[in-house]
Amino acid sequence: MSLSEVEDSCLFRYRHFNKNTVKEILNKEIWHSDVNNLNDPFEFPIILDWSEIDRKDKSLLTKYAMHFDFLPLDEITYYCLNDKLDLLHSIINDNLHGASLAMKEYYESLYVCCFSKSLRDPLMWSHYSDGMKGLCIAYDKNILKGTNEYKNLNPVVYNKKPIEFLFKDFRTDKISSEFKYYDEVHKENRIAEPRLIRLNTFEHLYQKHERWAYEGEVRNIVDLDIPRSKRKDGALVKYPSDAIKAIL
Repeated sequence: MSLSEVEDSCLFRYRHFNKNTVKEILNKEIWHSDVNNLNDPFEFPIILDWSEIDRKDKSLLTKYAMHFDFLPLDEITYYCLNDKLDLLHSIINDNLHGASLAMKEYYESLYVCCFSKSLRDPLMWSHYSDGMKGLCIAYDKNILKGTNEYKNLNPVVYNKKPIEFLFKDFRTDKISSEFKYYDEVHKENRIAEPRLIRLNTFEHLYQKHERWAYEGEVRNIVDLDIPRSKRKDGALVKYPSDAIKAIL
């Protein structure tokens, strides 16, 4: 394979030449970092703003309650028709706050691996390859992308400001446990299914400030479902044995 073919078909990882890098190559694994160890304030900008519901607009509160499925329709209708918008707002706000904290904790539990589209940038060799004394590993991007472990391998978008979240960017997922709450409509305790807020896609997680645009980054995001008590700075993720096409 010629150098030009490598550049056309591969993604690149700049590494120090040390035991860890050698182990990654021999064991067919790539280090994925904990998101808290990434190097830019834009990384995973889980900045949520639900302040528009503070207007306590009936139609807006209804839209939020129905979108996130926080309440049965008959309860939403009751609050709206009986001038109990303060109570409806309080229920929605409390649910959003609690679910948002859980969502942020979830996305901070993901692991990220950073590749580059560029092989020839001297800054990349200098910053990530031990001051140009290290090496660069070329991985076939189609082979990686074809595996379940690298299905979230996508280019980074470079912006001046982080992409803003809108409520439609989120969904709620049911979780197994249930809890009791007091139903104002029927004046009785009822059983509810708790939900966690999740992003519909990882799109917002592929962004960095434009100062880093020279990196031409392509990143992979994995959810390894590792218990908090066993989490480390990162994790090694297997890749197909034929993915490496060159080591420079």
